[in-house]
Amino acid sequence: MATTLREAQQIREATRASRGLYQIGHNRRFAPVYTFARQQIQAGFVPTSANIKMNRGELRQPPWVADTRVTGGFLYESTVPLLDMLRWLMGELVEVVCQARASIYHELDDFVMRMALRL
Repeated sequence: MATTLREAQQIREATRASRGLYQIGHNRRFAPVYTFARQQIQAGFVPTSANIKMNRGELRQPPWVADTRVTGGFLYESTVPLLDMLRWLMGELVEVVCQARASIYHELDDFVMRMALRL
């Protein structure tokens, strides 16, 4: 959506002034594997932990994808769909602790998160 609070406020102001609808789409919610997992959870399966692996892959093409001034970088970009998926599947998060490092690129591209859920 935005990489700064000011940009987010500008989007909100433009949305309020518009006749259109502003929406952020979390398309992973519609992937069959995740809808199946959600159905199982809603049917009574109680997950006690989740191990989620993210791979940055090659994001140098097109060039703007790796430009942190435009996208905010891998850690910024990748955690939004990840956190949405966890909340959608497992419930509200009450704590997130993250450690990251630059392993291959000149930005944070390798991270691990520990998340506590509201029980």
